[in-house]
Formats: sequence, C-alpha cells, structure tokens
Amino acid sequence: MDPRKLPLLLAAAVLVLVLAFCLFGFLATFEPLEDGRALTWRLVYSGVGALSVLGIALLGARFRR
Repeated sequence: MDPRKLPLLLAAAVLVLVLAFCLFGFLATFEPLEDGRALTWRLVYSGVGALSVLGIALLGARFRR
C-alpha cells in the first residue's frame, strides 16, 4: 500500500466513528425528552451522519485514484 494513502484511511476511520456516534445518538432521541427537543437532535444527528457518509464516499473515491 502507498504510504501517502494512510491519512485517507485514518480520516475515513474517524468519519466511521463519527457516523457510529450519530447513529447511536439518533436512536437515543427516541427516548422521552422534555420540551420537544427530540426532533432538533434527530435533525442534527441525521445531518452530521449524512455529511460523514458523504465524506467517507469522497475519501473512498480519492483512495482509488
């Protein structure tokens, strides 16, 4: 493996961890929350998770070059 690709793999690994955290957080918002904050947190976790998936896809495309 090309050593120049190691930072891409590390960045992708960090994004996978962020995605796992967002998935766990999204599922946790289905527990009862006061003041109707569940929708706000679902949107935040969904947005950050979607950006993580996009980042992983872009890094994967760059890794193949």
